[in-house]
Amino acid sequence: MNFTGKELWFLIWGFLSICVFVAGLAYCIKVRKTIKQKLGVGSWQFSTAIIFVSALLMHIPVYYTEANTGFEQNILFPFIKAVFQSIRLFIIDADLNEVIASLNGLRPSLRFGFSCYEIALFCLAPFLTATFLLVVFKDFISRVTVSLKRNQKIYVMSELNEMSIALAESIKNTLTGKYTIVFLDVGRAEKDSKSDLLQKATELKAFCLKQDLTDANLFSNTNSYEIFFISENETENLEKVIAFSELYRTKITAKIFVYAASATSGYIIDSLDTDTVEIADDVLRGKIENNDDQVFNYIYEHGVDSSLIAKNTFDIRRIDYAEDFAVKALNDSDIFTICKSQHNLEKTISIMIVGLGKFGKEILKTALWYCQVPGYKLEINVIDFGLDKHGFKTNVKDMFEHECPEILSHNMPDYTGDEGYDVQFFDADCFSSSFDRVFEEQKARFLKTQVVFVTLGNDDKNIDIAIELRRQFDRLLGWDDNDKTLKESIKVSKYNDIPLINAVVFDDKKAKNIETKLVNHKELPYNINSIGSLSEIYSYANIIEAEKNEIDAIRYHIEWICVDSRIRDALKVCPDKKIIEEICKCRKVSSPDEIYWCDQSDDPLKKFNEQLSNYYKYEYFKNSSVSKAIHKKMLEKEFFEETSCKTGGNYFFCMCDGCKMRRKIEHMRWAAYMRVNGFRYSEKRCDRGKLHHDLVETEKLNFETQLKD
Repeated sequence: MNFTGKELWFLIWGFLSICVFVAGLAYCIKVRKTIKQKLGVGSWQFSTAIIFVSALLMHIPVYYTEANTGFEQNILFPFIKAVFQSIRLFIIDADLNEVIASLNGLRPSLRFGFSCYEIALFCLAPFLTATFLLVVFKDFISRVTVSLKRNQKIYVMSELNEMSIALAESIKNTLTGKYTIVFLDVGRAEKDSKSDLLQKATELKAFCLKQDLTDANLFSNTNSYEIFFISENETENLEKVIAFSELYRTKITAKIFVYAASATSGYIIDSLDTDTVEIADDVLRGKIENNDDQVFNYIYEHGVDSSLIAKNTFDIRRIDYAEDFAVKALNDSDIFTICKSQHNLEKTISIMIVGLGKFGKEILKTALWYCQVPGYKLEINVIDFGLDKHGFKTNVKDMFEHECPEILSHNMPDYTGDEGYDVQFFDADCFSSSFDRVFEEQKARFLKTQVVFVTLGNDDKNIDIAIELRRQFDRLLGWDDNDKTLKESIKVSKYNDIPLINAVVFDDKKAKNIETKLVNHKELPYNINSIGSLSEIYSYANIIEAEKNEIDAIRYHIEWICVDSRIRDALKVCPDKKIIEEICKCRKVSSPDEIYWCDQSDDPLKKFNEQLSNYYKYEYFKNSSVSKAIHKKMLEKEFFEETSCKTGGNYFFCMCDGCKMRRKIEHMRWAAYMRVNGFRYSEKRCDRGKLHHDLVETEKLNFETQLKD
């Protein structure tokens, strides 16, 4: 088939144009999820470039065949016209007739094909222009849409990342009804080429805005907000919440949750200005007469519900995800159930912690107060090879002792006080022969191990060491593959003499796999539990559970505030005159009627409100009361029969064995809790110096102090 020179000219450039068009769009479709990471531009930007180059290649033969005379014979001018015509495609200003007219002289089949191709480019280019405009205005439209919402619950994430996606998914799976999820600062995710996060946010039907939380002017006082400062950088979370508090504290109703595990972050959040939390005076006056007895008795009997509290509309709370993780890990491990199911005459609870990083340290500290029950011995073995941030070896025992100075000095068997624990540190590298030597040297001690927590800070390391630990324990226990009884017991019984090994695995997919598919070549499972996954740590259920614990915690705090009223009321029905005399002597009063929980000249409601506000303002009060609530739940689950009141508990000074045991247990928990928070004994109390005069055995406390437990 013979082609004229013009036809060959169009065929060459048309072929190049079509090749660029087809290959470019095919590549864009193939790698659309990772195109930003590969090329540094988005899919719509890449597509726009492909259309422009294709149009330019198509227009080159059009304008070069028209360049016949004068200035147009300049080689550059036709190219400029081709570029100009290609640009005009995107603003719906291209002269389609001019291009099609240039096809005159081509045979009909070629003219039809090139005409259709030009029309396709003519239609596609404006579509990409519209897409560009939508991308530009999408953030603005989303922002306006969120701002216009009224009377809704809105959940706002300070950043789009893996943690906030996990939390948002948990919210979606937990809640019903109308609510809105908003991700802010999504520009950072785009820069980091995390298109999969944007895709997940879209699937959640969430709004994604590029603005930072502190400059996103989208909050309205008609909505209720829960705002989560959830950056990977804790310092950034604190900086943002300080700025946000200054902007919106008096303007919106919001619960603020700040993910930060460091102790310093707690002090910083305590320092932020929040509105006063107090009993609604007008509501209370409608229920009781405003006097000392009835203020306390009504609140103690009915609790503090939302109708009674004129609560601040701007509540800032720190989420110590490491501490929450530790409590959940210990609770889910059923340590006391395992201990009671074994032939354990000494009632020894034996825990092993491999790796004393952020999570490992919190498990150690939490276990010390969580496992305080009379009659039970607590052994904790910590294995770690400490390295500081510069990679130099450190002594993890010395570091822990600096943070909790009295813990190791109260180790059993040297210490004979109430709260008993035996904490031993073993300096061994889990990936060297020193690990083997520790197991050989401590065989008798390690054989008692019931629960192991592997918290080295890396998923793969944790899984490797969990498998290695199973190997070590199989050797210590004398495991025999031919023993069918052992094989069957591991399949049917959750609690046996084989230690429960928990490995922290952050990745959700890995976490599911190691529990269901981690077996050896003989199909024998390693029985390794995964804990601390992304979806587990950043679960909205944790926040709901924390709020449930706080209901009890507030009640315990109210008991502490008004303990004087409880003592006075109990004295009125106490049959023991010696107790009445002892309390009155301690209080330096002649009769119980003279005991007040505030000076008679004070307004009791005002005094109560001051103390209640401190609970919400300072983590010290809240955390202490919450730990009591958690411990009491465990007691009721495991030891209710052993510690229940034998006489009905009709008055405050009940001295039955059950009530005395409960007082002892509470003091043990409190003392261990205070010590893991850095307090030590002193004859004088100094909270700033972390010194407390009540860190002694229960029997050494004066009678009135014992009653407060």
